[in-house]
Amino acid sequence: MNKRKMKKLIFAAVLLLLLYLTPISAAADNNYPEPTSRFFVNDFADIIDSGAEDEIYSRAVALQEKTTAQVVVVTVQTLDGEAAADYALGIGREWGVGQEGDDNGVVILLSSQDREIYIAVGYGLEGALPDSKTGRIIDTYGLDYLKNDNFSAGLLEISKSVINEVYIEYGIAPEEGYTEIEDSEDTGAGSVAASWLALLAFVAVYVLVADSEVSEDSAVEAAEAAFQVEEVPSEGEEPDAVFRIYGYGAVRCLKILTVRITANILKY
Repeated sequence: MNKRKMKKLIFAAVLLLLLYLTPISAAADNNYPEPTSRFFVNDFADIIDSGAEDEIYSRAVALQEKTTAQVVVVTVQTLDGEAAADYALGIGREWGVGQEGDDNGVVILLSSQDREIYIAVGYGLEGALPDSKTGRIIDTYGLDYLKNDNFSAGLLEISKSVINEVYIEYGIAPEEGYTEIEDSEDTGAGSVAASWLALLAFVAVYVLVADSEVSEDSAVEAAEAAFQVEEVPSEGEEPDAVFRIYGYGAVRCLKILTVRITANILKY
């Protein structure tokens, strides 16, 4: 594959990634509700009983005091057609969940009518709470409760697990008896299907732009910025070297898409 095709290939990857991330930016224009006076627990759907609400609140306050990290639980009746991920991320940004500069906030969002739950994690905690792990937290600690409409217990148990994982990240012992959730790259058949969807989407965009007149220099600049490629091989270098660098960008793009598609947006 020659360098011209490689440039178009990486441009397709960048374009696809930007198109995929666009709704996240658009979510900031939504009119989100104001946080309640308790901030860490915002039961707009009125589905959490007072005992669970008090415990969620007290645990989140203790976490903030010990680590500065913030875990916020939000329930709404409906997302009004907005993606759960966009809504949760929008809430986190608008409310300022987490400390500025540390980006150590987490939003646990549940929509009762849409029957969806999503955990949005700030960049500062993505190492402790990658998408694969937050999905397993929901499966392990909350899904059975949520399926039976026991929202109080489900959200309490999910928030407890998230908080314990944050404690572990900060080098603080979790509560007695808690077993750390193991992160796993193997997400099963759903991940395989999503990988094929991401690949097909990638190929489709590549075909669309392959014959376009988009500036190749612009494509390369965008690729370097998006994938942190420090140096693009010159015309005299081996084609394999060109492929490795551009291939890295394409594979990284597909990995991002695959993880996001199979992330912790769950129907229950």
